[in-house]
Amino acid sequence: MSHATLILMLNPFPIQYLALLAYFILRFGIGAILIHLGIRHITERKSLQDAFRLRFGRLTNPSVLLLILGELIIGSMLLVGVYTQYAALALLCMSLDLAITRNLIAHPSIPTRIFYVLLIFCSLSLFITGAGAFAVDLPL
Repeated sequence: MSHATLILMLNPFPIQYLALLAYFILRFGIGAILIHLGIRHITERKSLQDAFRLRFGRLTNPSVLLLILGELIIGSMLLVGVYTQYAALALLCMSLDLAITRNLIAHPSIPTRIFYVLLIFCSLSLFITGAGAFAVDLPL
């Protein structure tokens, strides 16, 4: 027995057949969080427009509306599991934008930059793996 085989460690819980359930949990959690953020941004729309005015100027109202609709539509798509990879790609773009420009938007309802970095990694994972179990998309 060589020394290299002693260093390798097997997975302590070899339950790979539940991988589709893990993708479902990730997809469902992100979808619920995005819907929560969208509803919160609807209730705080006026103060959010004031915070967006520095970055967008005259395009403040459409940009806030686009953020709210994006969160609600992407969140709903992920929650249901329809067109999951397209939703993950849209979430990736939205998260990249908000992670880069977070300092220009000073509002308490906009999460921190690290939250959007986590969303980037989660959306990349969903883009690569797909919807998982309990989705309209077919798991392959």
